[in-house]
Amino acid sequence: MIKFTALLASAFALLIALAGAARADQVVFATDRLGTFGKLDLTTGVFTKVSAVPALSGLGMIGNTLYGAGLYTNVLYQIDVADGTAAEVGTGIIAIAAFGSTMTGLYGLDNGGNLWSVDAATGKATYIGQTNLPVASSCENWLSSGSSTLYASEGTGNGLYAIDTTTGVATEIGVGNAGALVLQNGTLYAAGGCPDNAVNIIDPETGGATFVADLSGNFRGATLAGLAPSPSQQTVFGITAQVVDIALSGTTLTLNLQLTNGNARTVSNLRINSIALSPAADATLSAPTLPYTVGNIAPGTAATVPMSITITSGLPQLQMIESGTFSTNVNFKFSQKITP
Repeated sequence: MIKFTALLASAFALLIALAGAARADQVVFATDRLGTFGKLDLTTGVFTKVSAVPALSGLGMIGNTLYGAGLYTNVLYQIDVADGTAAEVGTGIIAIAAFGSTMTGLYGLDNGGNLWSVDAATGKATYIGQTNLPVASSCENWLSSGSSTLYASEGTGNGLYAIDTTTGVATEIGVGNAGALVLQNGTLYAAGGCPDNAVNIIDPETGGATFVADLSGNFRGATLAGLAPSPSQQTVFGITAQVVDIALSGTTLTLNLQLTNGNARTVSNLRINSIALSPAADATLSAPTLPYTVGNIAPGTAATVPMSITITSGLPQLQMIESGTFSTNVNFKFSQKITP
């Protein structure tokens, strides 16, 4: 009985030690309008500066490549996700007031509410059409990133819109809280906008907002300019799962799932029980054989799981969700988006 009680206490202590880390798995890239680039924790609202960049009108992500467009300039930048340095890609023909992306393309709004596509290789802008979005007078307008749908958030009436990227036409969804928009791990967020400078979960069906946290940290200015997802890694219980070494040969996608222990104690007996791939019709797991035992991961170290996936030719992106257990039957689930 004493031994069982001690084991139960040990398991409880481990859960308490890891609980804080479990709440910090929604970290995205963020920038203000005055040249501060960093990361935003969507669960706490804390912005952490990474680097100084040119003043940007928003962020966009295609695959694992991060982009930013100069605020009211025609310059496109590629931003290093490791150190935040911005390298000029090229210039277009319009001054961009709001910038964002779908999973396959970059887009900008000019001050007249016109939608433009932006070439990720050259920075050249191509006119699409008039959105008829309200002109922001009391706040800003924003475009989303991380979603197959291009959303717009307008600061004057706090409206959420879906934009047709073929015609440019914006359709109002509803009213909630305006702000920089990002779809992270299946949830749409708005942050750093109006009327409250906070993080809100946005219902993509109604536009309704649910408060998460007040915004804090070392960004500058009243609002954020843009957010972009962290597509290939997630942290749960202090363990970071990141997809690295991605390679495609024909229809065979190989990669390594890197599991890093950020805790002060060893994570023991980690085992992956299932791996779900989406779209399921276009991706099949070839290796590893499941369940897969990773074993123990010491503090500050990483374990690597080699993986092989057979995919349909031309698949632009897939989602992978790993589920399993560690220590005394603690359940975990990780999710990443992968661009072959």
